[in-house]
Amino acid sequence: MLLSYYWSSNREKIANFYKEHAEKDAIQKPDKAAAYRTAYSIVNNGGVNTSSYKITEMGVSSPTTSAKDALDEANKQINIVWNGTTKQNRALLLPEQREWLKIREQECQIQAAKDEPNNFVAQDAARMNCMAAMTHERTRVLRQKIVSMSGGTRG
Repeated sequence: MLLSYYWSSNREKIANFYKEHAEKDAIQKPDKAAAYRTAYSIVNNGGVNTSSYKITEMGVSSPTTSAKDALDEANKQINIVWNGTTKQNRALLLPEQREWLKIREQECQIQAAKDEPNNFVAQDAARMNCMAAMTHERTRVLRQKIVSMSGGTRG
């Protein structure tokens, strides 16, 4: 009850604090500014289920942060596989890879909009989680293709 009162009576002050810090840190500390923008969005929209958010040194960590981390890791793994093969194999796979990237973006955008139609922060997290899952699967498929292109040995 006390927290609810504090929240309602100070919401505008809290939102402005995060907004000001996001603007101030935008150039020198972009990661911190992004955390402040997320916090501002949370506060300005009247709050959310805070169990999915945590306070860190950088500010507020959201479901979007962990989804971005998952996508970054998936992209790192696919790049290791991609860069670990020959230029010839990459040239042969490039048109297919470009098409897959377009499909991944479209499918995940559609799926996220269906899963989270009214919450743009959650929608962004859902999109990135979808992209991470599709990237993991694509990494597995690429490995198989590269092995078969290399005559059963890794290239």
